[in-house]
This record gives sequence, structure tokens and C-alpha cells, in this order.
Amino acid sequence: MVAIVGRRQVHYTERIKHLRNRPRVVRPHTRLDANDTLVQIANSFTKHDYTLYEELIFKYGTPGRKACVMFEECSKIQGLSEKILQLTNLRATDLNSHQKVVQMLRYRWSNQVESRANRVNSFEDVFWNRMAGSIQHRCKNNNYSLYKHWQGTDGKAKLASFLKKKFEFQNSKCAMSSELLELKVGSGYTNLNKASPDRINSNRGYYPNNLWLVASWVNTMKLDLPLETFCSKIHILANSLKEK
Repeated sequence: MVAIVGRRQVHYTERIKHLRNRPRVVRPHTRLDANDTLVQIANSFTKHDYTLYEELIFKYGTPGRKACVMFEECSKIQGLSEKILQLTNLRATDLNSHQKVVQMLRYRWSNQVESRANRVNSFEDVFWNRMAGSIQHRCKNNNYSLYKHWQGTDGKAKLASFLKKKFEFQNSKCAMSSELLELKVGSGYTNLNKASPDRINSNRGYYPNNLWLVASWVNTMKLDLPLETFCSKIHILANSLKEK
């Protein structure tokens, strides 16, 4: 059984290598109250419970099987804790909620995400390859048009090369704010200047003449606004702040 972490498949045995000794608190942006049933289930799992559950998913949760198979098989195991049976039952009845709990458990008990982030941040080519894959994924999910030479596996490598050259052409600076860009993955809220791909004209897709690199905070503020509208609004905001 493999799990998806940042669009990369991670095998069970690899995930178990990155266990934490102490659990983390579930991140606030899960939008779940501390008293929510799903949060309570996640908080009730010990490190042993978590590793055992990962093993059970590996053994019985093979992709393609019906969700109820794991619950039926685990129900036959003597001495399995009630909390684990509760989660396997949730998998059979509400797969979406089950995945939320599993994500919380993996966040609480695994350092897999940090381990992968460190790898990406340590190798520049891996960073650009990840960004290229993210653009392809975004185009597929949001039905954005993508330059034909950037499509597929070979296109991903070409797109990664383009992004790297664009970064060098921009002298490692944001195309709009001129601040130095950081080649680090992570939340845009904690790394405001991380390099972020942006469509110059938001009404067009991802093409060589419509793509540049900006700081994450710029991309977050701009969203899909037309470039001229965004710049005018920023100018209004700056003047307003000066007056105040």
C-alpha cells in the first residue's frame, strides 16, 4: 500500500522510518474544532496504534479493494482495540472522513512531509521538477491550457528547465516586487518570498510568454486579477496607507 504525500507515492515501509517520538498538535487550518469527533479519534491514537494502523492499511487497504474489506478483515483479528475498529469502520462508511483522520494521524506521528521537503530544498533540480509537476497537475484539475511542449513526462522536464532559466533571467528576483526569491517548499504563510509561478495574463494558460516567477505573497494577493487592475489597486492601497 502506498500513500500520497505531495503527489508523490510513499511506501508504508518508508513512512514508518520517519516516526516521531512525540505527537504534534493538529494544525488549525484543518478547520475542525478540537471537540470534533474526527479530531478526537486522531488524538486518541498512540504511536503504537498509529504504526499498527499503517500496517493494517498496508495489508488490507490495497487500492482497488472495496472499503469494507479492511473492516471485515480487521473484525476477525482478536484483541484489536476499539479505536482501530472504529476507524476501519469509518473507512467503510465514510471514506472522505477516514482520509481526514489518517492525514491528521500522519501529521501527528510522522516526519515524512518534512523529510521530503528537506530533500526538495537541498537539490535545486528537484525543486524545479516539483514546480513543473505542480503546474501540470493544476492545468489538469482546473482545465487550464498548457503549452504543448510542456505536456507529459518529457514535457515536465522541459518545463522544469524553462522555470530554472526564467529564475536566472530574473536574477533570482520576483518579477513584480524585485525581492529575492527563495527556492524552498512550504506554506506561503511562513515563507512569503518562496518562488511561485504566475500567469501574467490570468485569462490565458501556461505558455512561455505568459509565465513568470513571483514571490508567494504577490501571487496570493494577485490571484486571477488582471495585471493592470492588480497594480492599480496596489497603488491605491499604498497611497492610502501613507495617508494614514
